[in-house]
Amino acid sequence: MQHPRSLIVLLAVLASGGLAARASAAPATANPCKVLAGTAIAATVDWGSSLPAGTLSSRPDGQAKQLVCTFKKGTGTLELTLAPHQGPGGFGGPPGMVVTRPSGLGTGAIFAYDTRTGDSFANASFTKGDWDGSVWDNGALPPSVVLALARTYFKALP
Repeated sequence: MQHPRSLIVLLAVLASGGLAARASAAPATANPCKVLAGTAIAATVDWGSSLPAGTLSSRPDGQAKQLVCTFKKGTGTLELTLAPHQGPGGFGGPPGMVVTRPSGLGTGAIFAYDTRTGDSFANASFTKGDWDGSVWDNGALPPSVVLALARTYFKALP
């Protein structure tokens, strides 16, 4: 079985539309740790009045590099990602995963979640302009909260 965290890449590729990466330089706002204020994230996910600082990292995403901002509080792990837009690709996940096409995240957005023990996660992925983004949670948050944060993140992107 594929680990749910690897779904970020698969969902983002499917939602965005392809493997031919655009070679555009990321604007300063492309840092997912700087798109939303920590207080806005903390208020949405109900992690108190402030959010621990996010840790910026990167990982391969098809032919591009995906920037990842990871926030951790208690047993919760939350990731906001951003990468240059790519075209359609594959999709996969654990049996029983729920997949929807949510509103408020542009066309082609995907929201997937699973709350079974061992597979608990929620991931909302979308494309906005030249960027693919996602919000992923390790199952510590209700799926509806992850989707609400994804909508806030989507609106804040240029």
